Amino acid sequence: MSTGAIKRMWGAYGKPPVDADSAKYDPSGPAAKQFGTPVSCAKLSHDGMVYVCDTENDRIQVSKRTDRS
Repeated sequence: MSTGAIKRMWGAYGKPPVDADSAKYDPSGPAAKQFGTPVSCAKLSHDGMVYVCDTENDRIQVSKRTDRS
């Protein structure tokens, strides 16, 4: 049964999440080390990948899904 409870969370590049404000997006600067807020979507795909829409930083991050309960 799905309860909607949070099981786990992560930050950009698989690092622990950080609640501090991120720097303003600069396309000529280095990639942000954390997700912008808010993340506009996170989707599980049928190929075992997780897609996170980080529109604040103009990127999509893709991670391999792990099925840990």
